[in-house]
Amino acid sequence: MTNNNTIDTLIKNKQYHKAIEKCIELYTSQSNDIIYFNYIVQTYTLYQNNNNNIVINAIQDLNKLLIYTPKVSSQFCVIHNQIGMYYFELNDHTNAIIHFKKVLTVKKDIPDVYNNIAVCHKLLKEYDKSIINLNISLQLQSNDNIYRRLGELNLITKQYDKSMNLFVIHLLKIYIICLLRIWPKNNSYMDINYMKIDYYLIIYALKQTKLRALNYHPFNIGMEPMSVNISLLYMNKE
Repeated sequence: MTNNNTIDTLIKNKQYHKAIEKCIELYTSQSNDIIYFNYIVQTYTLYQNNNNNIVINAIQDLNKLLIYTPKVSSQFCVIHNQIGMYYFELNDHTNAIIHFKKVLTVKKDIPDVYNNIAVCHKLLKEYDKSIINLNISLQLQSNDNIYRRLGELNLITKQYDKSMNLFVIHLLKIYIICLLRIWPKNNSYMDINYMKIDYYLIIYALKQTKLRALNYHPFNIGMEPMSVNISLLYMNKE
């Protein structure tokens, strides 16, 4: 029976602890094969059941893997990212930030890592740091949700003009996407001026209401971390 089959059998029989021990043994003895890290995360997911003690055990086990993991490697990034997510589950946002930043010591061009750092800073009420990280993310990749999150943060910090402009961009992008999806492809009557008119209407409405009339409550929106595309954590040369 191969090692993978052995682990699969242990997981199938719900012998989770033995499966994890086997994975740690194989990872530390077989050139840090990322497959065994994946098995560990999968196993903890199966029997976690919102149990904080199990999440703490997962963090401890992944830290064991780091001892055998090169600091400039894909595995280093993937493991630190997962530890950061586990700390987020524990509402320990300070330690989550520490591990997300470890990813950036190797790979500085992953927007969702900056997004997740920003969410942690927001929950710690470190709004300026959150805004800085969201702006970096936006420079790396345009994302409609980032405009919304920046709008929320500027609203919280009473930067009403900035907030209004960011919400306008967010709404306009959504409007354009919806328009392009539903408009017949060969419709000769489409006129870009219609889009301009709606754009100015949105600006006018937001200026008149100053966002108050919208009955908008941003403080509990955008609080979840984004799922990082694991493939982006891999090094280009690997």
